[in-house]
Amino acid sequence: MRLSPKMLTASALFLECAENELSVPDLNAKQKNELKEIIDGCRDVLKDLQQMLSKYGKLGSDPRGLGEKMKILWKRVRWDQKDINELRSRITTNVAFLDLFTRNKIQEVKSSADQFYKKQDIRELNEESSKILNWLSRINHTPQQQDYIKKRHQGTGKWLLESQKFNTWVASDKQILFCPGIPGAGKTILTSIVVEELTNRFENDKSIGIAYLYCNFRRKHEQNVDDLVSCLLKQLAQRLPSLPDAVKDLHKRHSYKGTSPSLEDLLQTLQSVTAIYSKVFIFVDALDECQDTTGYEMKFLSQILNLQARCQLSLFATSRHVPEICKKFDPSTWLEIRASDEDVERYLDGHMSQISRYVSEKPDLQGEIKTAIINAVDGMYVTPVNLVDDSYISVRFLLAQLHLNSLRGKTSPKKIQQALQKLPTGSDAYDSAYTEAMERIEGQLEDEKELAKQQAIAVEIDEPELDKENFAAIDQMVSVCAGLVTVDEESNVIGLVHYTTQEYFNRKQNYWFPDAETYITTICVTNDFTYIHSLSMPHGIGGIMLRIQD
Repeated sequence: MRLSPKMLTASALFLECAENELSVPDLNAKQKNELKEIIDGCRDVLKDLQQMLSKYGKLGSDPRGLGEKMKILWKRVRWDQKDINELRSRITTNVAFLDLFTRNKIQEVKSSADQFYKKQDIRELNEESSKILNWLSRINHTPQQQDYIKKRHQGTGKWLLESQKFNTWVASDKQILFCPGIPGAGKTILTSIVVEELTNRFENDKSIGIAYLYCNFRRKHEQNVDDLVSCLLKQLAQRLPSLPDAVKDLHKRHSYKGTSPSLEDLLQTLQSVTAIYSKVFIFVDALDECQDTTGYEMKFLSQILNLQARCQLSLFATSRHVPEICKKFDPSTWLEIRASDEDVERYLDGHMSQISRYVSEKPDLQGEIKTAIINAVDGMYVTPVNLVDDSYISVRFLLAQLHLNSLRGKTSPKKIQQALQKLPTGSDAYDSAYTEAMERIEGQLEDEKELAKQQAIAVEIDEPELDKENFAAIDQMVSVCAGLVTVDEESNVIGLVHYTTQEYFNRKQNYWFPDAETYITTICVTNDFTYIHSLSMPHGIGGIMLRIQD
């Protein structure tokens, strides 16, 4: 092989290509360093090649004699066999490095493009999946779950999570755990604790399905059997990496025709989706409130139990002691829900600072308070009458809260001890606690007292329009109500703390709110007259009367 200017020109072009690669804008620091090393190697080869060509390029014009030329020629032949091969190897190596670098860069660009289109496809699939899931059911129990968990006290329900019956239910297949309890036993908050426990435990295990329902007799319009089954189906479908074909087919069959799937269609699809999982946990809180506008019916429970018998499905359900429901469950599957003394004590520990600063500095006094309140609420329950328990708050917690609130404002340990001795017990405990709370409300400043009684009514007599400046802050409204109201953090709706509170005010309305009906009627008439001039007189008067009746 001979060295020639052509080799030098080719090497220079090679180096120029490598340097052009270095100017590519989307190279990262690591790639730039790798390419710089290749370019430096190319420069070294080119420099050596140029020196050798310069050294031997003048051989043909050498003025010396033939003998000297032959010696130089022999050296050139030896150089050709050794050094040229070395240079050739170095050039080949650098070309290979640059080729490998270029191939990797091309592959990276291709991968980036593929990833972009993949993300685009995923985005479109997610939009389509969301559309189908929303078509399937618009009911969402997640805000309720989050609200219940936020309001629980740390450690509550530990006895349930550590019980042998619960852990056997989790570890075994096709199990039922039925948790009956008296109204106010804390069934809903314990359900939310179990849901959170299993959701966290199986967060990264997509072979485990989890779905839950919080039934409420106030939401009859969204609690027919079809609605409940659809809600379970939606939750199980959206937990999977991609939307199941069975759900897509269901949507395809009905969406174009504008029809709704039948219960049979929904159950078949639910069974198909359930079969995708290795195991499914379904939670149904308050079975006794699982009724639609036609009244109480056992159809939903029967369908869920039938599904449980056919699939790898474990069911967790709570209810009051309703005979029609209880007889559906084998007694061996029962685990009675109760608010334990330990739960009440944890609640009191977490709220002790609300009483007074000096209480937090006296552990012995805290112990007296906890003992007295736990004894006062011991064995308390509410006999169900006409209303159904729609609150997650345990009755024992409720009374503990009211008793603890009754100690606020006590200015000395002695006054607290005197109040503890008078804590109401027995069947009159609720009325006594509510009456004491109302008396504390009556003892507030006039503006605070009126705010507590209005409970967020932002209209005034003789004011024809709703005045936004008349709204009080939510925390202020809660504060002046002495523990009788609570706030749903998801919706910011203020409501009475428990259904027993409603019962108390129904019984005591004439005492505490003798003019309530007159006040509300006046407010209704005031607001209706803001637009009555735009209506015909008969229609307007009739509209007003209908609204007053409503």
